Amino acid sequence: MPAKRFSPPTCYIRGIGYYLPPEIRKNSWWNDHFQSNRIQANPRTIVFDGDLDQPTGSQIHDLQLDQERIQSEQRKLMDQVRKDPNRGTKERRVASIPPSKMEIRAASAALEDAKLNPSEIGAIIVASTPGDHLSPNNATTIQMELGCSAIPCLGVDSACTSFLTGLNQLYGLLAVSDFEHGLLVVSSQFTQLTSSEDPLAKTAGDGAAAVILSRSKGIQGILSHVQCGYPHWRDAVRCGSSDGTPFWRGESPIIGKTWDEERSRELIMNCSYLARKHFDLALDRAGVDRQEIRHFHCHQATAWMNAACKQACGLEHTQTVNTFDRIANVGAANIPINLSIAKQAGHFQDGDLIATFSLGMGVTIAASILRWIDDSCLSPI
Repeated sequence: MPAKRFSPPTCYIRGIGYYLPPEIRKNSWWNDHFQSNRIQANPRTIVFDGDLDQPTGSQIHDLQLDQERIQSEQRKLMDQVRKDPNRGTKERRVASIPPSKMEIRAASAALEDAKLNPSEIGAIIVASTPGDHLSPNNATTIQMELGCSAIPCLGVDSACTSFLTGLNQLYGLLAVSDFEHGLLVVSSQFTQLTSSEDPLAKTAGDGAAAVILSRSKGIQGILSHVQCGYPHWRDAVRCGSSDGTPFWRGESPIIGKTWDEERSRELIMNCSYLARKHFDLALDRAGVDRQEIRHFHCHQATAWMNAACKQACGLEHTQTVNTFDRIANVGAANIPINLSIAKQAGHFQDGDLIATFSLGMGVTIAASILRWIDDSCLSPI
């Protein structure tokens, strides 16, 4: 008997919510003498020669992208921010509660948005930077506090890319299980991982977000996902002991910082170029045209990242949300927080296509094409 052909499930984001701590830390919190900027005044063009999958297919009209041109356009946007000692930020949120408490509040908001009870959740995936503990992750804590039943609970970690990673993993769980709704929760407490004397501190914020991924009847909300790791930039930025010793010795604080300046500059100058490469591949896998994309939501590690990646991807016609000046970099929570804000603002219409892109420490890069599905337009399963 021939094997039964696997048919991927049709899923969509049914609910979304977020939590931002009430404490606001404005730029005036820093001493006046802390007015430095780590990025060089005139960063040179850096061409990356490492392995990178080339997009294929009739959708791609430009396989040989002009890397130097893309970097030049990015540099113009960087120049607008470079003279600002605050790096484009005005304020950021600072948490005084454990990461799991933020995650539970974000999860509750997503459940309310989805009009679901915790008992209806069939799996929980969490990504915390950092978590309450080194191990285990916060998934079972969320499970207990929400009052969920005995369900799969696990953690993922691809740094700032963890939202897109987790969304893809939750989709996979739906494919091989019989539950109807899964919960993905991501959080960041970057203010706890940066020294106030490091220029990165002004771009660090705290927050959490959550989405409910649910089965739909014949309409697919997850059209494609592309994800790649690049060890060439592994040491550009990482979290570890401040003096470089093994963190488990406990001899120095755990912080996030730039470890390899040259690799860091390479990564910065290739950011929008990498966005274009991965977006084109995701677009091809989704089988849609660039002009069909209505919204672009990008990880916001810097004030210029959203605009530079949007321009490099040829998505100037799309709508986006940029909250960097108000909440700074909240890691994996950036994209879902902005998606939730966009939903509340009425940006999304049923059937709208959304392009997403993220880059995280490691380095892990991902792009996904999503279809927004209005729950009121769906027929019951």
